[in-house]
Amino acid sequence: MEPSLNTWTVIFLIAASQGIFLGVVIWTKRHQANGYLGAVVLAFSLMLLYYVLYWTGYFRLAPRWLGVLQGMTFLLGPLFYGYVRSDERLFRVGVWHFLPFVIYLIHFLVLPFESLELRRVLVRSVTVLQTIHLLIYAGVALRWTWVNALASGRWRIVLSLLFMGYAFSFLLYYVLVWTGLLKIEYDYFISVVAAVFIYSIGYKGYQGREVFHVNTGVKYDRSGLSQSAAEAFLAEVKRYMEEDKGYLNNDLKLQYMADELAISANHISQVVNELEGCNFTDFVNRYRVQEAKRLLQDEAHHYKIIQIAYLAGFNNKATFNSAFKKFVGVPPSQFKKALNRQHPQLQ
Repeated sequence: MEPSLNTWTVIFLIAASQGIFLGVVIWTKRHQANGYLGAVVLAFSLMLLYYVLYWTGYFRLAPRWLGVLQGMTFLLGPLFYGYVRSDERLFRVGVWHFLPFVIYLIHFLVLPFESLELRRVLVRSVTVLQTIHLLIYAGVALRWTWVNALASGRWRIVLSLLFMGYAFSFLLYYVLVWTGLLKIEYDYFISVVAAVFIYSIGYKGYQGREVFHVNTGVKYDRSGLSQSAAEAFLAEVKRYMEEDKGYLNNDLKLQYMADELAISANHISQVVNELEGCNFTDFVNRYRVQEAKRLLQDEAHHYKIIQIAYLAGFNNKATFNSAFKKFVGVPPSQFKKALNRQHPQLQ
C-alpha cells in the first residue's frame, strides 16, 4: 500500500508540529520548570510525529534511527516528575532516572541482529515496561503534589491528574493491542485523548500558577489580586525562605525569587508589603538576622562577625550591622559580648 495522508493524520501532523513549536518556546524560557515542561511537550510531540509516519506508511521511507522516538515514553515520566518538583531549588532529576531510556537505545541498536521471534518478544516486553514505567512516575508525581499541596500549588495537582490521565490512555491503548481489539478508529481516539492531556499540561503549565488561583473575594487595589491568591503566594514565598533557605543566597533579588517561584515580582512585593507589613529587603533580612543569631550562639564554632554576615546571606558587614541592629536593637558585636557575659535577656 502506497503511503498516504487522510484527514485524521493531517490533523495529527498539525498537532505534532504545533506541539514541537510550543515545546521549544517553553523550553527556552529561563525558569528551570519551563525546561522540564518544554521537554515533556517536545518529547510527546516527536512521538506523535512518529505515529503519523506509522499510520500513513511513510515510516517505511524514513531512516531507521527515527524508531528511537518510540522510546521517548521513558523520558516523559522523569521529566514530568522533575517539573512538579522544580520549585525546590536544590532538586534535580538524577541521571539514573533516564537509565531506562539509555537501555532502550541499546535494545534498539541490538534489535536488528536478533531473530524475528526474539524481536517480537523484546518489542512486547518494552511496551509492558513503558506502560509500568509511565504509571509509576504518574503515581509518584501525583502523590508528591497531593502531599505537598501547599508547597506545589493546587495547579500542579491539576497537571498531575492530567498526566495520570495520559498514562491511563497509554495503558488503554496497549490493553487493546494485547487483546487484539485495537481498531484504527480506537487508535486515533486514544491518541486524541493523549494529545489533549499532554498539550493541556503544556498550555496550563506555561500560563503559570495564576491561572489556577481564585479571582473571587476581596481584591487588592491596582492588581486585581484576591485575598486567597495573595495568601497562597505568601505561603509559597515563606516556603521558599524556610524550606529552601533562599535567604542564604547572598545575591537574592526580588526578580530572582520571582523567576524561581514563577510568581510575578509585583505580586511578591505586594503580598510581602500588605500581609507582612514590610518591604522585600526587610522581609529577607529578617530571616538572615535570625540565622545570624543562631550562628552567634553556636558554641561549637567561633565565627568572626564578618564570617557570620556572609554565612547568613548578607553581602557586606555594614548592611549586616544595620539590619541586625534594626531587628535586634543592638549591633551583632554587642549581642555577642552580651552572650559571652551570659546575659540571657539579650539571647
